[in-house]
Amino acid sequence: MRSKKVVKNGIYAAGSFIILSLLGIVVRTVFVKYADISLLGYEGLFGNVFSILLLADLGVETLINFKLYPAVENDDKTAIIKYLCMYKRLYAIVGIIMFVAGIIAIPLLPHIIKDEITNWNYVIIIYLLQLISTVSTYFLAYKRVIFIVYQKEYKNTQIDFYGNLINSILKIIALVIFESYIIYLICNLFTNIFRNIIISWRVNNEYPFLRERRDISFEEIKEEGIFTELKNGIYGKVAATIYFGVDNILVSKFIGLAQVGMMANYTLIMSSVDAIISKFVNPLQPSVGSYVYSHSKEEGLQLFKMFDTLFFILALFVSGSFVALFNPFITAWLGEKYVLSQLYVLAIALNEYIGWNHRGVCIFRYCFANYALEKKASFTAAIINLVISILLIKPFGIAGVAIGTAVGNVGFWIGRTKALYTEYIEENVFIYIRKQIIRIAVLIASLCFMNIISFELPNTIIGIIERMIICVVIPMMIGALALLFSGTYKTAKIYIDVLKGGRNIDNM
Repeated sequence: MRSKKVVKNGIYAAGSFIILSLLGIVVRTVFVKYADISLLGYEGLFGNVFSILLLADLGVETLINFKLYPAVENDDKTAIIKYLCMYKRLYAIVGIIMFVAGIIAIPLLPHIIKDEITNWNYVIIIYLLQLISTVSTYFLAYKRVIFIVYQKEYKNTQIDFYGNLINSILKIIALVIFESYIIYLICNLFTNIFRNIIISWRVNNEYPFLRERRDISFEEIKEEGIFTELKNGIYGKVAATIYFGVDNILVSKFIGLAQVGMMANYTLIMSSVDAIISKFVNPLQPSVGSYVYSHSKEEGLQLFKMFDTLFFILALFVSGSFVALFNPFITAWLGEKYVLSQLYVLAIALNEYIGWNHRGVCIFRYCFANYALEKKASFTAAIINLVISILLIKPFGIAGVAIGTAVGNVGFWIGRTKALYTEYIEENVFIYIRKQIIRIAVLIASLCFMNIISFELPNTIIGIIERMIICVVIPMMIGALALLFSGTYKTAKIYIDVLKGGRNIDNM
């Protein structure tokens, strides 16, 4: 495992994203001041619509990555060119299908927007600009994968940083000077295209052999087993589409766009936190992918257990911070009128815990294909999410939708864990289940304790800082005990030494 590359990727990614997240908060503050909150509702709603259209993707990127990992490991340039050309062709097809489906979906918009709309032409322009921005990625961004599989994702991050920095500045100008949401969206479209063109140019310069072009036939793609894997993966893709693509649509349909806009402020913070952490975590994927193909399963199990414990600590920190900090932060940032119920916050905090706690499972599971192993569990989870959300949206509002999302996430967790233990981990899965039951009890106790301590603190900057200290100290204390008693302390210590540059994790 090339640990120095992992650290470099993580530092570049997290550092740039922290700056951009802070700038994103500035942009959102300007947006709330100069634009109607319902426009945020459109952004969230159409984002959900496009996530449904993304069903056409069927997991192409993940499958091509599976092929590229061993090709890069063996420095097989012919295979790398072949798989990249496959990627380009498949993504072009996905882009065309998505654009056509997006146009066909326009007449359905009045059925998912509860609000009275007086100017549908304006709404359709907004929709088309967001659609074109999303679709353009499928024609331009396929070469990003090269920096990812070569463990140089920091180079993507550098270009994205400057592109997003320019984009944020242009958005502020569009809102403050021109007071135009249309110009705001156009800025987003062109900076997105610009970033992907620069990345493609840089990849060609660093890997000149990729300039070679190959005609890829559907027969070749079929021989690689990609169509078979895509067919097996359709259940998981449909499940993910239902799971991630319905929340804003349901809220828009049953409650209204204003509530979608209110949720967008929470989503901005939540996605920013997730993305900052993911910038450290995502570079682990290609490294773990390399590790599992070059080490024994027993060695892989020890590394998995260490990651599993570290992600549990992280899950405690993120979920506890959300419960203790979210509403006080929104109050201090935008004002009390933008605050949503504490039940909603509890539901999204639980969902965050579930997601981060099994992230180690995801990292190891995504080193393999074989989607058939988790398709039933994933599809069931998505349906449960949809049903619970519909049943609870009337009595509990948007909190009911968030509860459905959290419950559904458990199903994905079960499916991925089952797949990993079937494909790779040679240990009784009940050991893992027992551990999770204990962790749930620890989660409940720690959340209650943190809330009791922070309940009387004021909703001011000082109060928020005091809550942050509590949210760091308690999970770290629990985490230290977890590492000590889980038997992964030595592995974690070795890994920390690796991050410091003292040794290579390949020699663990």
